[in-house]
Amino acid sequence: MSETNEYVRQLTARAEAGDAAAQAELAACYMKGDGVPEDHSAGASWYLKAAEQGNVRAEAALCRIFLEGDGVEQDFYKARDYGRKAKDHGFKVVDIYLDRADDQILEIEYEEKRRLGKEKERIRLQEVEKRAREGDADAQYELGEAYHYGEDCTDSYIRSKHSPYFAAGIKKDDVKAFPWYEKAAQQGHLNAQMYLSAAYKNGYGVAENPEKSFYWGKKAAEQDKDWIAMWFLADRYMNGYGTPTDLQKALYWAKKACDKHPDDFMLESLVRDIEKAIEEEKAEKEETKKEVERIRKELENFEKEKSEKERRAKNRINRDISIEITGIITALLFCGCVFLFTKTGAGAYDPNASIRGFKGVIVNMICIVGIFCCGTASCSLLTESVIKLGIVGGIAGAIASLLTLLAMHDYPILVTYSLWYTAAACALFILMILYKRIRYR
Repeated sequence: MSETNEYVRQLTARAEAGDAAAQAELAACYMKGDGVPEDHSAGASWYLKAAEQGNVRAEAALCRIFLEGDGVEQDFYKARDYGRKAKDHGFKVVDIYLDRADDQILEIEYEEKRRLGKEKERIRLQEVEKRAREGDADAQYELGEAYHYGEDCTDSYIRSKHSPYFAAGIKKDDVKAFPWYEKAAQQGHLNAQMYLSAAYKNGYGVAENPEKSFYWGKKAAEQDKDWIAMWFLADRYMNGYGTPTDLQKALYWAKKACDKHPDDFMLESLVRDIEKAIEEEKAEKEETKKEVERIRKELENFEKEKSEKERRAKNRINRDISIEITGIITALLFCGCVFLFTKTGAGAYDPNASIRGFKGVIVNMICIVGIFCCGTASCSLLTESVIKLGIVGGIAGAIASLLTLLAMHDYPILVTYSLWYTAAACALFILMILYKRIRYR
């Protein structure tokens, strides 16, 4: 211990005498508490004295001391200065501290620049807002951009367009941004019109509205300046967003965008897709047209068949009615003729004349009823219900006539009348069949 104290006393004496190496060594003792009480302030003080004489060890130590604020007030600039001196004097180990000092200084300078820049940007934005309120479209658009992105915007492209401190002091607020964009768009500002189209599509500060999105997109494209606006308009026509799908217009705007921005793969792909869609739509229309024509012809044929069936049914009803009426009239006339014949001429075959008078009238009437029923049946061959009724009536009349004649036991009269009435019924039946065949040809 006594030797250490003696070494420190000698070292202190040499340091106080101005020995730079001794000053650096004594500083290290104070920093470590080696032979003296640990005192980082004293150590830093001795390092400073040694560094003033160009001691490289002291310069390197001070780089760390000022970097960390060890016994002195932290000062990255002094740390950098001492580190550079040590490096210039060949002390390479100091690089690790020197790099840290450089990084801290860059951050300080950036923050300071940012602080000053923000202040400057606030002043500039105040001027922009003043011009915007006076109606300047560019200022209105820029103010809209400021509110849309805000000071915390991380989009490097947007920041590079304006400054690293874009929209300083303004928080992102699309609701406030929208009116300024709208004012600029109404004055024909291209970028503002494109923004409104995007805003109405994505709901930036306003309710989504496909029709208004299409309207402003079309306004921007029609300025014939920006290929992106033309591209977006082509896409809206192709997909029917805010407007009816129109592939021809979509192709027109896509080709215009290609002309403005040639050799773009995405645009070329869009043009090919639209051309393909047009071909498919054309083929689909042709197929639909053929199908519509086929259905139309089927409907026409159906209507014709229906009309023909109705006409035939109507004609059949009319024919049936006319035949029925004709048959009835014919039967009545024929029966009348038979009645007159039997009344006036049957007596030639009736030597006893026992059937004349009241009984004769009764017999004739019964037989005439049978003949009439047979005639009705014969003229109703095409209507089943009347056929059945006529056949039953005819058979019943014939049986009634036969029974009546048998009951009178006038066999000669029976033969005579049976022959006449049978012949009359058969003749009427044959006549009606011939009549119907002629009518239905």
